[in-house]
Amino acid sequence: MNVHFINIIKLIKILLIVICYLHSYAEEYFWIGGNGNWSDINHWAYTSGGSTLHNTPPTADDDVFFDINSFSAINQTVIVDAENAVCRNIDFTGALYTPIITHSSSGNNLRIFGSITLIPDMNFNYGGTITFESTSQGNTIQLSGQQFNNKIFFVVIGGEWFLT
Repeated sequence: MNVHFINIIKLIKILLIVICYLHSYAEEYFWIGGNGNWSDINHWAYTSGGSTLHNTPPTADDDVFFDINSFSAINQTVIVDAENAVCRNIDFTGALYTPIITHSSSGNNLRIFGSITLIPDMNFNYGGTITFESTSQGNTIQLSGQQFNNKIFFVVIGGEWFLT
């Protein structure tokens, strides 16, 4: 066999390993810019209050944060506008100005592959379906006085959730 051909095969194998590794790497997504749609990549930064943006909305491997730098005025709204918006963990710890999370259609599905942390000073008005899906143990659902006003499903393939 030709040495050049063997080197090309090795290079292809290395590229496939790198692609698989990068695909499974979890990212942190920080909401910026106040009002907006979940699917709008102009609201998803790599760091809290950052200006370097992700080039896709969050995936099932990614953690999303709504924090002190996410909102600049009272009642700014995040609209889950995707048919299947996904993330691993979703966390509102530190968010200011009583943010609102809602949906654009009752057919929207927010799929959470880990934990959710809400805060008392927010309006969780999401009326679409929420599906918790996980193969991991130790996930939490922290409502902080909020209510789910919609359909909740659990897809349990070895996963578990604790209501805190």
